[in-house]
Order: sequence, then C-alpha cells, then structure tokens
Amino acid sequence: GALFKGQWGLKQARTGDGPTYEELVETEGRPHLRGWLDHLQSNNLLEAAVVYGYFPCVSKGEDVILLHEDGS
Repeated sequence: GALFKGQWGLKQARTGDGPTYEELVETEGRPHLRGWLDHLQSNNLLEAAVVYGYFPCVSKGEDVILLHEDGS
C-alpha cells in the first residue's frame, strides 16, 4: 500500500471509472516492482540480507521498554 499509493502515486480515478486500486496494483504496480527487482538482481546492484534478534522487553502503557540481557 505505502509504496504503490504513497511513493508511486497509484490510485483509482476520482470518477470511479476504470480499474480499481487493487486491479491497478496487479496490472501496473506489481509488474513494475518485479521489473525493478529483476533489474537490481540481474545487474548485481542489490544484495538483500536480513538480521534479526530477540530482545527481552516489557510494555509500559504505549511504550516498549528494552531490558538488559539479565532482565533488569
């Protein structure tokens, strides 16, 4: 949603005529994104990686408090 609507400005016509937002995503947004990803991968322009971890934490109201490894 944020990429297609916010960054690329993909949206249904105000008149309601034409394709829906979901149809535009499938016919324009996703193919365009796939083309970019294929280009980046085939030209070795992007090396995707991820790092994740688990951290002890507690909630306090709307906040998340990260704790030290010993739980303090």
